[in-house]
Amino acid sequence: MSRKLDRRIWLAVVSTGLCLATPYVHSAGYALIENSASGMGNAFAGAAAVAEDASTIYFNPAGMSYLSKSEILIAGHLVAPESKFTDKGSIRSNGDPMEGSKTSEAGSAALVPNFYIAHQLDKDVTLGFGVNVPFGMTTEYDDDWVGRYHGVLSELAIVNLNPSIALKLNEKLSVGAGINYQRADVTLASAIDFSGACLSAGFSLADCQNNLSVKDGYADIEGDGWGSGFNLGAILQLNKNSRIGLSFRSSVKHDLKGTANFSVDETAQFVVDSTGLFKDADVQADLELPATASLSAVHELFDSTQILFDLTWTEWSDFQELRIDYTNTEQPDSVTSTKWDDAYRVSVGVTHEVSSRLKLRAGTAYDQTPIPDEKHRTPRIPGDDRIWFSAGVGYSIAKNLHFDAGYTYIYTSTAKTENQFESSIDELNHTVKGEYESSINILSAQLRWMY
Repeated sequence: MSRKLDRRIWLAVVSTGLCLATPYVHSAGYALIENSASGMGNAFAGAAAVAEDASTIYFNPAGMSYLSKSEILIAGHLVAPESKFTDKGSIRSNGDPMEGSKTSEAGSAALVPNFYIAHQLDKDVTLGFGVNVPFGMTTEYDDDWVGRYHGVLSELAIVNLNPSIALKLNEKLSVGAGINYQRADVTLASAIDFSGACLSAGFSLADCQNNLSVKDGYADIEGDGWGSGFNLGAILQLNKNSRIGLSFRSSVKHDLKGTANFSVDETAQFVVDSTGLFKDADVQADLELPATASLSAVHELFDSTQILFDLTWTEWSDFQELRIDYTNTEQPDSVTSTKWDDAYRVSVGVTHEVSSRLKLRAGTAYDQTPIPDEKHRTPRIPGDDRIWFSAGVGYSIAKNLHFDAGYTYIYTSTAKTENQFESSIDELNHTVKGEYESSINILSAQLRWMY
């Protein structure tokens, strides 16, 4: 699916006029918060309460009650990550040093798009529709790196279709709700250690491992599926200068179905013939995307300055393992234990209105990783705690046309890994040990037309 992925997502979003490139994971876990360029300038502080434009459809649908007009918004986020792995003693299951490249780059630039339309039926009812990518990741390593048996290519993209409604109950309270229809596409690819599989099948060391005569194979697992969930929100206007927002997005379960394709070198074909393993088959896996809840606040400090705050909780503890089931009864399930914890994201920001046409924004955030320790930090998702530094600008081009841009630099401390491959075949349980040095630059822009 590595080649089919972009095509499928293109078909899913082209009807809304958007072009999507595969996103690179850079928020905590594999969540993507890049769903507004105006919010990017504040590090998404106050996102569930600020209700500045139609992107509130994603962050809190109740915010549509605060829009002065109906509007259409198109946004794009250019994500440019840098991530480098350095080996610190990766070993085979028998304790021998793992052969292969000791360093590997895992990042590549990508475009993440958003589209929103909010239409006011009357002064108290607003309908909305959004298309965005709330979850996504790509990690890709060299084919010969020391962790190739753990993973070479990992891709996940979730396209979210989000019809919604906002009701203004009174001058103090607005509520909103939405339905989420999601398309998930996943690719997991890795090398296969046929020399180790050969030993487990009872062949001699000379046949299996002498001079590495049995060459690596390659596994390419592809799956896709649909899921649905809901989101709710409320905004309470405390006084003319302050309001708070609360939003919740439900978990969404995807029943993924697809195929496992194995590439086997002729030197290793006898292993397949004798064991029945590593044959092409259909696969099934469950993917449950986590629930999230956000509490935001906005306070008008002066006539032209807003202070913003946000606290977001993500229920990553639902992600305890990744299990892939094969229709080939000889092939045991592929299992990766994750044991993730729930995580929090805290952000603060400020917006200053220089004039009626120009706004300046700034913000910072702490984004907690759900990964519990280095033994559960896998090469597929090698994240760690993140610190965001953001700035942005908003400018009214014309009476009904507005432009926003934001920039963020994300700093990540050195992330260590000592992850053992999990297999019922003991000879395949190698350990990748090393460090990740990562940083990310994000540039966002959006246009909104009010009508």
